[in-house]
Amino acid sequence: MKNNYKVACIIIAILCQIQVLKAQDFSVIPSTFKGGSTGSSTNDSRTLEYANNEASLSQYGGFLDVKLPATGHFRTEIYNDKWYMVDPEGYLYFGIGINSVNAESGYTNVNLPNDLKDAGFNHLANWSDFESINSGSEKIPYVFRELFIVGYKNESQANKDLYGDGIIPVFDTEFLSFADNLAKTVALKKDDPYCIGVFSDNEMPIYSNSTYGELLDRYLDITNKTNSNYLGAHDWMIARKGTNYTIDNDDRNDFHGYLMSTYYRIVHTAIKKYAPNMLYLGSRLHGAAKNYESIYKDSAPFIDVFSVNYYGPFEPDTTLLEMWTEQSGKPFMISEFYAKGFDVDLDNSGGAGYHVPTQVDRAAYFENFAINLLESKGCLSYQWFRFQDDASNKGVINANGEWYSELKTSLIKISKDIYNFREFLALEDASNTGADGDKLYAIEDSFTRGGSNANKNYDGELLIVKESPTNADFSRRTWLKFDVSEYVAIESATLHLTGNQSSGNAFDMTLLGVEDDSWSEESITWNNAPEASTVIAGVFSSNGNVGSRYDSYQIDITDYVRAEIAGNKIVSLNLVDAASSNEQFRIREKEDAANNSPAYITILTTELSTEAPIKSNFKMYPNPVNDRLEIDSKTIIQIIEFYNINGAVILTKNSFNSKNAVVDVSTLYPGVYLVKITNINGEVEVLRLLKDAY
Repeated sequence: MKNNYKVACIIIAILCQIQVLKAQDFSVIPSTFKGGSTGSSTNDSRTLEYANNEASLSQYGGFLDVKLPATGHFRTEIYNDKWYMVDPEGYLYFGIGINSVNAESGYTNVNLPNDLKDAGFNHLANWSDFESINSGSEKIPYVFRELFIVGYKNESQANKDLYGDGIIPVFDTEFLSFADNLAKTVALKKDDPYCIGVFSDNEMPIYSNSTYGELLDRYLDITNKTNSNYLGAHDWMIARKGTNYTIDNDDRNDFHGYLMSTYYRIVHTAIKKYAPNMLYLGSRLHGAAKNYESIYKDSAPFIDVFSVNYYGPFEPDTTLLEMWTEQSGKPFMISEFYAKGFDVDLDNSGGAGYHVPTQVDRAAYFENFAINLLESKGCLSYQWFRFQDDASNKGVINANGEWYSELKTSLIKISKDIYNFREFLALEDASNTGADGDKLYAIEDSFTRGGSNANKNYDGELLIVKESPTNADFSRRTWLKFDVSEYVAIESATLHLTGNQSSGNAFDMTLLGVEDDSWSEESITWNNAPEASTVIAGVFSSNGNVGSRYDSYQIDITDYVRAEIAGNKIVSLNLVDAASSNEQFRIREKEDAANNSPAYITILTTELSTEAPIKSNFKMYPNPVNDRLEIDSKTIIQIIEFYNINGAVILTKNSFNSKNAVVDVSTLYPGVYLVKITNINGEVEVLRLLKDAY
């Protein structure tokens, strides 16, 4: 009776989490696709195998199953611990937008806005002709943009020159009146219920990079010391450190927050003065600006929704998404992302989108990217860039107005029941069944220089792999250390590297295991480095990619990590050049906040118990399962019972008299099940099983 009560409590707890969700309507599966600048980097990803239901939607695209207070305009709210918008009628709303949609007359065989809705989009995103598209009886929500700082800098040549040097003239007192006047134009749309909100500007040069240098430094380097923008930075430093100040990295980092909170405060104040109910959607941050905590923390009072144009990696970094919301307490939207396929007859040289070989890979990229966003509690919208191809394969339709069928299928699959799907992903994440698993970053990383006692600058930006055939002083080896002490048993472990190289010739590398974990990044040198003799990955090849583009690499290190979990719980790795080719492979290190793509390991745990994995006596695999389920036990298995999500026993197996059980589950419908396992000692465990499609 006690064990049955335990199962019943677990089932009730899960049902309370599910609410309106029917979990069996979804199946997310591990997948792979190729990408990177050469199209040869294979990426671990996830795709939505199937979604059976289609949600009933309001005229704005809101979810009719969840009704909240109506205000007549779009607003934001936390629902079930996740950020959403709420449409004017009070229905839950997750934004699915498409950028750069022209008037209907600009396309062949396209019916707007209905064709967009049929493909799963529920609003027009930036640079779209919403006035023409919404001029008829059929309408669709939209966002728009006004040029606040860019419009102001065009008022004078002096400000144009400053902007060309990466300085936005936000400290000018005249900017206040300019913003106030422009906000009156914004307010012309304040009574349109289809207006979601407004962006200000786009991709401003508000971060430190090789083109402009450090943000704070370039303000303090303004030649005219009476210029208000120099004085804005100078006075800020005096307030921090006094008149004889010396700037350091903390000042540089914090200045990002001061600058942007000043900008956002001015724009927010002006907009809310004339359109108090209109959502202010930020300035479409991009590049390294998305990585500065101070921007989100300091600007939060003046932003309704942060907007970020997200390019570079093949999927959003979940730790970065969490940081945005944790620092600000506000939601965010991804205002641009896309991948371009190279199986089309286009130049394809323009744009920052991820590179994939085919349209099939492009669809998989979208699904994986969207699934990661939907899992994030802070994300309430994503917007694909763009509707139609230009010189590159950015669009969902080609130059002839024809849809890319693979991408359209994925767009529809993700969007058609997106509200229940998002709840399903939350349940998956809570049960630790995500295909990506836990993400572990290195606790130590370094590279050593050959023939020299000098260790590397271990808080710089790069880890280097190189083997010179002629001069050992030019050789480099990379070292990584990870802490796996929280794990007892794992299903898989994958090392993720993001790197490029000094020239365009691909070369081979070897990944080695290091038994001596006593090294540290501060002290390790070529001469004192521990022996690295355990070959983990043998040889793998770089992509031969150079320049600013970094490709992704995934290396299976499951067996080695399992051995270290059984040992001292520390995983040390060494990456060496197997070719002695004088090529230099460069990896971003853990301190590199500007690029945010250091090495990491994903761990997928074996146990899917509702209790902590460390207490598990059973191993159940594969999961998800199709037809043949295996269960291993430390002692003899006695009974296995399968419960559906409503708590009913639908399958019972007993009399195994073995530590291993094989169960035919082919007759079960696809969906989520609880598996109660009892061994000969009466020990009971309840594991969570996802039954895959037939």
